[in-house]
Amino acid sequence: MPTPLKLGRYSLFAELASGGMATVYLGRMNGELGFGRTVAIKRMHPHTAREPEFVSMFLDEARVAARIQHPNVVATLDIVDSDNELFLVMEYVHGASLSALLRAARNMGADVPIANVVSIAIGCLNGLHAAHEAKDEHGRPLGIVHRDVSPQNVLVGADGVARLLDFGVARAAMRIVSTREGQLKGKLRYMAPEQVTGEVSRKSDIYSAGVVLWEALTRQRLFSGDTQAQLLSNVLQSAVPPPSRFNREISAQMDGVVLKALARDARDRWDTAFEMAHALDETLRPASSMTVSEWVQRVAGPALQKKAELVAQAESAVDLSDTVPGEVDAGLRLSGRLPQIGASDSNSDSAPLPAFFTMRSWLFGSGRGSASRSTTALDLPSAMRRASRLDIGRRRMVRYVSLGVGAVAVAAAFVLLATHAARREASVSLPSGDGSSAAVALAASTRAGASSATASAASETDGVASTPDAGRVVAASVPASPSTTSAARAAHTWTAGARKVSDAERSATAKPTESVDLKRILNTR
Repeated sequence: MPTPLKLGRYSLFAELASGGMATVYLGRMNGELGFGRTVAIKRMHPHTAREPEFVSMFLDEARVAARIQHPNVVATLDIVDSDNELFLVMEYVHGASLSALLRAARNMGADVPIANVVSIAIGCLNGLHAAHEAKDEHGRPLGIVHRDVSPQNVLVGADGVARLLDFGVARAAMRIVSTREGQLKGKLRYMAPEQVTGEVSRKSDIYSAGVVLWEALTRQRLFSGDTQAQLLSNVLQSAVPPPSRFNREISAQMDGVVLKALARDARDRWDTAFEMAHALDETLRPASSMTVSEWVQRVAGPALQKKAELVAQAESAVDLSDTVPGEVDAGLRLSGRLPQIGASDSNSDSAPLPAFFTMRSWLFGSGRGSASRSTTALDLPSAMRRASRLDIGRRRMVRYVSLGVGAVAVAAAFVLLATHAARREASVSLPSGDGSSAAVALAASTRAGASSATASAASETDGVASTPDAGRVVAASVPASPSTTSAARAAHTWTAGARKVSDAERSATAKPTESVDLKRILNTR
């Protein structure tokens, strides 16, 4: 690959395509800290670069395209003025134009599935609708009309997504250059009848998109002529046949969608490109982007492989010397000390860091291979390897410290939970000794009313009287004593849950409540 042309932070490499006003090159953006990106750079032809009108059109294209943000429109990234030349920096899309795909399919005898065509057309229409709806910085409509919708300006990426490009002759409210009377812009074969007379609107673009769709479905030219005059006459007067006449797989509903877009009267066409896209989607289910991608790879495989090789050469041509700037504002200056590789611990902090290095080398530097002993500014690969190892060590240390802190926090939580549970258990547990025995004895006496056998057994205990009403709660008279406070509290807790006797049952058994001396029960043991 020849030596690239330097344009500030951009580098121009191989030519990708050429048009009437400019040539598109494969480029590379060389950002700070080793950041890089493959781009497409549009360069004006020498004879057009000297014409003020073409220069203004070039600037208009950059301004108009920059206002359109949509996945189905090739993005404009930057504009460069270098040595009295203008360069338009655009998104690089790895793919091929629709015209190239149709031509390659015809040459190799490959089919063009209708679902793929519909998917590409819907993507183009969505991008066209985004351009028609674009607004300026104040929210005012720009009134953009592409005026050059054609298979050459529909780029189908290897990802299966169709994108609209080239707004060089687009009409917009923000343009500096206006079309002079009698001047035609665009390709005559795809022009709407009213565009020939100079009256354009978004419906003119819809007509052009209809021509593109008709030709993709039929794989034939809609309008042709031996001369420009004959071609113009056919555009204005020839009837448009339905595409199903040339392709029997096309349904009548598809014919209706296409013929409505190709109506000679603009009032009879689809109102918006989005409306036409929606009608196509309802008529036939479009192919997925994966299906379109497979078709693109199969049809344009050799061409895509050549482009991939050019991209690889362009990326590898940006060596370390190009990405390490010599000025402070173009790179990253690091202060501090870097240990020498292989040096002893006592001298590990004596070697200085390199003055500059790139983030690409920091992230993707070489591995642990052999390196020189010195880490001066001339030995950047060794410094990068050492810096990478230090960075890995710092990350591991942070990770281990985080794990340790997390483990300590979990252990502390468990200790707090255990302490809280122990306190709750201690607050409701019974004291040991006589108080516990008294509470157990009182509980046995309370529950003794459930059966006569238990009642008779309880009658043998001093201080607990057996009554005919076995289910009645026995009231205990407990003297106020510190030794029996816990037992009394526990007894109250147990007796609160005993079965209550109704008023009728209490009146039927009108025996006085017997008093139990709990102090005697406590001393029986």
